[in-house]
Amino acid sequence: MKSILLLILKVIILTFLMFVLMAIGGLLVTPELDSSQVASASSASSMIRVSLVCLIDTILLTWFIVRSRITGLRLMVITTILFYGIKTFLSIIEYWFFIESDVTISNLFLSTVPMAVIFPIIAVPLLGKLKQGEGVESVSLILFDKDRKDWIWKILLLIVIVYPLIYFIFGYYVAWQNEAVRTYYNGVDYGGFFTHFSHTLKENPWLYFFQVGRGLIWVLLAILVIRSMKGGIWEVGLFTGLLFALIMNDSHLIPNPLMPPAVQKIHFIETASSNFIWGLSIVLLLAWRPGRREHSHKQ
Repeated sequence: MKSILLLILKVIILTFLMFVLMAIGGLLVTPELDSSQVASASSASSMIRVSLVCLIDTILLTWFIVRSRITGLRLMVITTILFYGIKTFLSIIEYWFFIESDVTISNLFLSTVPMAVIFPIIAVPLLGKLKQGEGVESVSLILFDKDRKDWIWKILLLIVIVYPLIYFIFGYYVAWQNEAVRTYYNGVDYGGFFTHFSHTLKENPWLYFFQVGRGLIWVLLAILVIRSMKGGIWEVGLFTGLLFALIMNDSHLIPNPLMPPAVQKIHFIETASSNFIWGLSIVLLLAWRPGRREHSHKQ
């Protein structure tokens, strides 16, 4: 009981730290927004939402750090890569691909650097993961290491078929059915998934290849999680799904002067649900060994 209360106290401290670091990062973006936009994003309700986002991010990063097989500087670096890659890089490159904005993209890339870099430096020692402890085998890592010969076809399947399929299905049936989303992107519904998909690729033939590239980055981040965490496949899979779903998308809970609330809401539902399925799918497929049952029966 004492250890649980101590962990809760540490999470509260780290949440406050995340809040401060987010505010510092926000200063890199707000100078390019007019005063009315900044004021609308700084209400009391917004502060509650920001605190909730900081709490969600802190809980997920704490889960990763506490359940990690690695320690010290290596853990700090990997935590930074995961947080920044999911929270910022994968999100902003897609924003850049679709939207022309008055906000400098470089500023958006820099806005989360304080959180991504400083948070792990403080969280890792605070959570007792600075020094090397007793080695603990990971069920997920054991299975994953035995699957190295299958990496190529599994990764190709994930990035060429699975991710684009999840992305376009959720994009059409969840997001694009909403009129506010279509208006925001100046788009139309051509009627039916396959017709819409065909028109989309004709208008933007690079979109599929762009998403294949994003899918590869997602897979590489998932591999970092798999190789770092203790526990079994389902724990790692559940964590990866939640990490992908919430770290990137909980920012939609905060009023955004660049995006209408109705569009934010739909995008949160769309991307949180699809990213959870995507993250879980990566772990389960990479851990899956065809013929394992048959082999075990022969033994």
